[in-house]
Amino acid sequence: MKIFLTAILLAFALSVSAQSYTYPNVGQPEAQQIGAAIDTAFAGIGRGHVASESITGKQKELTCEMLEYLKTRLGEAVTHKIINCYPLGVRVYRVMVTCSKADTLRQLLTFDVTLQQGRATIDLPLWCDTRNWSVKQAGTIRYMYDHDFDPKAALAFDETNRRIAGRLGLRPDSLDFYLSDNYQQIMQWLGITYDWDMQEKAGMVSILNKPSLLFSITRIFPMT
Repeated sequence: MKIFLTAILLAFALSVSAQSYTYPNVGQPEAQQIGAAIDTAFAGIGRGHVASESITGKQKELTCEMLEYLKTRLGEAVTHKIINCYPLGVRVYRVMVTCSKADTLRQLLTFDVTLQQGRATIDLPLWCDTRNWSVKQAGTIRYMYDHDFDPKAALAFDETNRRIAGRLGLRPDSLDFYLSDNYQQIMQWLGITYDWDMQEKAGMVSILNKPSLLFSITRIFPMT
C-alpha cells in the first residue's frame, strides 16, 4: 500500500513538473518560466492567501494587493489560464490571464513578466506604461502625466490638501497622482483588462489599502 501511494505521488509530481507552456513569438525556455511564475502567483488564491514570494517586481506591494482583491472577489474555486503572451522588450513579456469561476469568465488580467538571471518577476502594467512619463512635484503631491500640466491647479489642490489636514489636526499626506485619460486606462494599468461586474466611477480612484496612490481622470482634474 505504501509503495502504491508513493507511486501515485511521484506520478503527480512528474505530471506537474512536465506541464508545457507554448506561446507564439516566445522561446520554449522563456515560456516555461513565464507559465510557472504565473501559476505560482495564483497558487494560493483558492487556499485563502496569495503566494507573495513569487511577486518581486517594481510594484510588488500593489501587485499583491490586486491579487488579494481577486481572492476576495472570487473566493475559492478560481481557475486561471494564460491566453496570450508577447514580448514588450528584451526578456520582458506582457501576459494576459483569464480568471473563471464555475466555467464563467469573471476577469481578464494583464501582467508584465521580466526574466532575469533565471528568475521571473511579475509587475502590473502601470510601471511599464508610465515609465517615460513626466513627473512634477507640487507641494505634498507628486504628479505623473503625459499631457500638458497645469501647475496652478496642482498648487491649488495641494493647498486644499494642507487646509483639510490642518482643520483635522493632521499632517498632510504625501500623495502620488497618475493623471489618466479615462477610467478604462486606469483599470488596465492595474492589470484589470476586463471585469464582469465592475462599473465606471467618475473622478479619482483610490487603490485598495494604499490611499497615498491616486489615479485621476483628466476631465475631472483641470488641465491646460
